Amino acid sequence: MLKKFILIFIIIMEAVGLSACNNNYDKNNSTSAITEPSPNAANIQKQKQPSEPTNKDSQKSAQKPAEKILFQNSKCGYKLELPKNWEGHYKIESLNSNDSVISVNFYGKSKAGRDLINSKKGLLIFMILKEADLADNPFLDSVQKIGEVNGVSYYYATKTDYPFGSLDNIIKSPDTYYNDSGYKIDATELSLVKNDWEKAKSLEKDVDEIIKTFGSIK
Repeated sequence: MLKKFILIFIIIMEAVGLSACNNNYDKNNSTSAITEPSPNAANIQKQKQPSEPTNKDSQKSAQKPAEKILFQNSKCGYKLELPKNWEGHYKIESLNSNDSVISVNFYGKSKAGRDLINSKKGLLIFMILKEADLADNPFLDSVQKIGEVNGVSYYYATKTDYPFGSLDNIIKSPDTYYNDSGYKIDATELSLVKNDWEKAKSLEKDVDEIIKTFGSIK
């Protein structure tokens, strides 16, 4: 009887031990229900959306071609284009009967800016004349050929005297400036002379581009 009890006890203990081993095995091999975030997913969330490309040039309105003042010498058959900002500040005079010699003059607001000797003439900026007229104008400077029209050569030239020198002299020495015409300088005239000086210098910078526009009317 005792032997039978001992045998039953051993069998029970073995059964208990086997059950415990199975439980430990299940715990060690179970899968966690919490999943780690995918590294790729994290990177995608951190990436900034690319900004729309901007083109500063496209944001600017297209610039219109600068407006020009067209001068035509119908007798000689050529033309020139002057900048729009010259309007109201220049005069073009014919210096002979057939218009083969013309002067392009600055015409200011002051008396000195309109020529103290001849107030209707203005101050010479440059001349255009035929080759045949060069000999009749001995006091020329910066003479250069600018083109041909109908087989005739035309030249650009200035005078040996600086055309705006009188304006500069008045500004520098208004109290001592002397002129045979009885010209008097008051505060208003001096202010106009200063404005004319600045404007004349500004127009003078355009001359090279103006000369490039010389061409035949046809």
